[in-house]
Amino acid sequence: MLKKKSVRIILLIIVLAIIGGGGFLGYYRLSRIQGTKQEEIINKELKNTTAATKVIVYTQDRAFKNEIMNEVKKEVASQKIYMEIQPIEEMDSDFSKWDKVVIFGTVQSSEPPGNSRAVIEEHLGDKKMGIFLTADSGVWSHQPEDVDVFASASKNENSKVFKEKILAFIDNK
Repeated sequence: MLKKKSVRIILLIIVLAIIGGGGFLGYYRLSRIQGTKQEEIINKELKNTTAATKVIVYTQDRAFKNEIMNEVKKEVASQKIYMEIQPIEEMDSDFSKWDKVVIFGTVQSSEPPGNSRAVIEEHLGDKKMGIFLTADSGVWSHQPEDVDVFASASKNENSKVFKEKILAFIDNK
């Protein structure tokens, strides 16, 4: 009788541990979900101007990325740069109308979001593509060798670095 009771207690502990672990992992995943960015246009009047640099930024709606993009938008607003900010989920692989394409997303499950990996691989070596990724570990663990990426953790002390690197990429002709 005592043996049956011990087995039941052990099984109950195992079941509770599995449920608790699953709940924690579920909460962790949900807390890391990135929102869908709303389309924005900076310097709309420059859209059809040949003298303006045309930039598209594919990104996500998350406090860290929004803070950086707000700083980037302030800088760009005073320059001859036409910029569109689009949701990363709607990334287009046709770069022909852009001088610069910025991919600014988060690595989740070891990969960048949506179809961005396929687009990145399609445009390997294209100097108009800049890739800026956030990740808890600070690295893209499955990063292909031929892809030049700036990756770092989403920490406040990294926001200035992201802003400066994105602006430097946009300004580098």
